Amino acid sequence: MAGVGLDDPVIDYLRRDALRFEAGASDDERLNRIEGLLAEFNQDLEQTVPLMAGLLQVPLGQRYRPPGSSPQVQRQATMDLLINLLTERSNRQPVLFVLEDLHWADPTTIDLLNQLFDEVPAHAVMVAITVRTPFESPWPN
Repeated sequence: MAGVGLDDPVIDYLRRDALRFEAGASDDERLNRIEGLLAEFNQDLEQTVPLMAGLLQVPLGQRYRPPGSSPQVQRQATMDLLINLLTERSNRQPVLFVLEDLHWADPTTIDLLNQLFDEVPAHAVMVAITVRTPFESPWPN
């Protein structure tokens, strides 16, 4: 997943719900959807489309240049983008962010949540998480 390594539920949510990718859609149609979502939240398309397309494994074709930064920089920029989209959405309406079975989450998803939780107190976001024991939460509350 373009070096980001986010768990499949994050990718599935983006493809299915946020972008509503249809089965059999062309790469251009998928890029159009990505552009539409990012434009809706006033994102710099030249910077963010390659990140989102990389995360979702959508080829850029000739429309955008791939990011020229290191995988670590791309990873952080992608995580920043995802957090920004969530917090921007919460500026329009409250957001309920539900994560089930977090005990199966990969380390990158946990890292994303760590960064998200730093932002949540300033936004209308409620996060509900389910886990099974023996999961030990890295968060105090």
